[in-house]
Amino acid sequence: MNMEEIMNYLFKRSIVGLPPGDLAEVFDKLIWCMDDNGAEIETVRKKWLLSSDREKVEVALGMSETYPYDSRQEMINGFELIKNRWPNLEPKCREILDRWNKQFPDR
Repeated sequence: MNMEEIMNYLFKRSIVGLPPGDLAEVFDKLIWCMDDNGAEIETVRKKWLLSSDREKVEVALGMSETYPYDSRQEMINGFELIKNRWPNLEPKCREILDRWNKQFPDR
């Protein structure tokens, strides 16, 4: 089983009503347990951010141990796509970008 299959399995088997942040927290913890430092998890996360499945997007946005993109511009571009599809996710996107801006004010 590869990481994408594992993440999809955990997503599909989550209890009804589980907040996206709770599953995101599991994935955040897994990042630090993997011998690739979570590279496979991050790859799946990026796929989920481009997904048409709003719940997967919410889980991917809920991960907080790492940023969902490698640069501020990538984040702006990715978040624009998300906000256009689901305007109610705009505050979460803004929160992540604000956190980036505070951590990397010169980038």
